[in-house]
Amino acid sequence: MIEMPRRESSPSVYSVSRHLIFNEKIPGSRLSQLLADWLDGISKWLRENGFIVGHLKVLAAAEDERDRLSITKGPVNRNPSPGWPDMSIMALDLYVTLIAFGPDDDAFQREASCRMHDLLKLG
Repeated sequence: MIEMPRRESSPSVYSVSRHLIFNEKIPGSRLSQLLADWLDGISKWLRENGFIVGHLKVLAAAEDERDRLSITKGPVNRNPSPGWPDMSIMALDLYVTLIAFGPDDDAFQREASCRMHDLLKLG
């Protein structure tokens, strides 16, 4: 038997942690929607290019509240803490881990970084 490596067997990973301070307060519900749209955009980019979504995950934390968003397949799964949607957020800790199979590491990093930059403009 000859074992041949498959391109999909090595995952591409994008992982960042950021502390963000906004110029004005932003509702938690709006941040959740922006983050969900961002994750959905990356998932669509992966699928449209024939790649496989491994796990796309975001944790946003402000004060004692959190929002967790993820995709493994299908739509974005959201899991906010009870007070998150009604919060007015001025500062945020953002943790992102994206795992995909198939894309070139550089292309994946570039796509995720560009989309993160666009997200931080707060669309």
